[in-house]
Amino acid sequence: PELRASAGSLGEAILSLFWKDNRLSLSNLSVRQNKLTLLQGSAEIPLHLSEANQPDRLIPDGEPLKLALRSKDLDLRALFLQLGEKKPPVTGVVNLDVSAEGTLDDLMAKATLRATRIQSTEAQQLAPADGSLDIELRNDRLLLNGEVRQKLVQPLRISGDVPFDIPSIRKNR
Repeated sequence: PELRASAGSLGEAILSLFWKDNRLSLSNLSVRQNKLTLLQGSAEIPLHLSEANQPDRLIPDGEPLKLALRSKDLDLRALFLQLGEKKPPVTGVVNLDVSAEGTLDDLMAKATLRATRIQSTEAQQLAPADGSLDIELRNDRLLLNGEVRQKLVQPLRISGDVPFDIPSIRKNR
């Protein structure tokens, strides 16, 4: 069935849910704030509700899952104004793509964030900045690459590569 959840003036989420054979499918997800679409996407995950008394078994390590979320051309000024801010703390445009596929034992996931013309309304004298952040999970490693560019400053770059074994993290907390 189609579900609609609303948080008054803060926004609403519309989605379709289907659960069969211990698999939860979420499709046509749309999270909106008035007429502004914040997030869209879908997901399909294993969900063993009979294991609710043992939360680590709700989503088994070895069963496939899929996730796709996207935020396209999100105008931060419009969002803050719709949320009731008289003067938005920051302006600019944000794009986000998140995807994951595989099992928790062997998950491949990627998140890409792009922010353009980001500017603090309290620092109008500074030129807007652009930023990018790429996060990737594969072969039990979390890789991170990011960059911030602003007219008067050399690009600021960040990168990282750390072990990230989800089943071990779940097991050892």
